[in-house]
Amino acid sequence: MPTDEQRALRSAIRAHPDDDTPRLVYADWLDEHNEPARAEFVRVQCEIERLRPDRRAVRKTIPGLKHRAWVLESAHRARWLEPLFRALVRQGSGVKLETWGVSFHRGFVHGLALDVDGAHRLMTAEGEVEPVFGVRISQGWAGLSAKKLAAVFAWDGIACADLLAFSGATDNDIGALTAGTAARLSKVSFRGCGLSDAAAEFLAAWPCARFVRELNLSGNRIGDRGAAALAASPHLPETCQLDMEANPLTAHGRHKLVARFGGNVTLSLA
Repeated sequence: MPTDEQRALRSAIRAHPDDDTPRLVYADWLDEHNEPARAEFVRVQCEIERLRPDRRAVRKTIPGLKHRAWVLESAHRARWLEPLFRALVRQGSGVKLETWGVSFHRGFVHGLALDVDGAHRLMTAEGEVEPVFGVRISQGWAGLSAKKLAAVFAWDGIACADLLAFSGATDNDIGALTAGTAARLSKVSFRGCGLSDAAAEFLAAWPCARFVRELNLSGNRIGDRGAAALAASPHLPETCQLDMEANPLTAHGRHKLVARFGGNVTLSLA
């Protein structure tokens, strides 16, 4: 079980995902607590990322660092992942999570695919497991728990998620998502949910929309009012790839979207 000091160090890493300093402080702690391999792995992967802009290092230094990281991960991967996967898999459920697709980046797990239930378990176990980043949360309408969905949206740790995709979200769900301020989602998809203009207005007014690089709202019921809100959003980047195909837009709504997003918006032919 993690100590209070360890939990505090992990919280600092989660709170500053782009900063290597908390990761390296945690590596020092690991060294002091009989985890030299884990400490070295964190340092090596952080060093790889630090050196990437240096073309000489890419040729001369990084290959050796990558090999060392591979040696460490090969020897200890199962043990390092065991607490996380134990937290994510309910005892007696018969569910098994494959570890082959899980990677490490700058010393910590990156790229974990979860449904709402899995995201809720990660939220519940946050204090007991190491930080996780680049989480992909997706689920269809079957088995979607509105209560758990609302809890995940309200969770400060949702900043660990890069992708959110649901085919069963409602306008109220979008309202719950955009009530939170901790998300740093770069890809969001609510394709074919039957969302109305209200959902588009929620997303347009969401401060965290500034992180979104791909927004898929195709196959919904968003009309000119919702299009106008998206086009006037002070948060959505102009470079956002916006998919608005199969929505009941008139020429007026389409014109507003093209004026704002240019060739980055996908629309149905008139």
